[in-house]
Amino acid sequence: MAIFLGASSTIAFAEEVEAEVEVEVEVEVEVKTEAVKSPANNISETIEHLEQALVQVKKGDFSSSTLHVKAARIAANKIVGHEEITKSASQVTIQAQIQSRKGNADKAAELLVQSIETFKSL
Repeated sequence: MAIFLGASSTIAFAEEVEAEVEVEVEVEVEVKTEAVKSPANNISETIEHLEQALVQVKKGDFSSSTLHVKAARIAANKIVGHEEITKSASQVTIQAQIQSRKGNADKAAELLVQSIETFKSL
């Protein structure tokens, strides 16, 4: 009886180790996939989020707008090259986010349009 329980424990441990290895491989693949994104994809993603933020600001949905601005800022940080332009556009985006939080829809929309145009120039 004792031998049977020992063999069962060994099999269960082996299955746990195998499952952990599979999870590590999946995470590694996801990280590598993220790193493969081209700068053009990051620019497009940034513009998409800024445009969505603009739509939400015009609707008066400032919380949703803020989420899109945050996502745009994250995507903008992944843009490689064009550091000065990206930094300038990101600063305008931050100002738009501040205006959105204050509830100033007109100013936030104006700044978002300016930021979108700058990112589109890349």
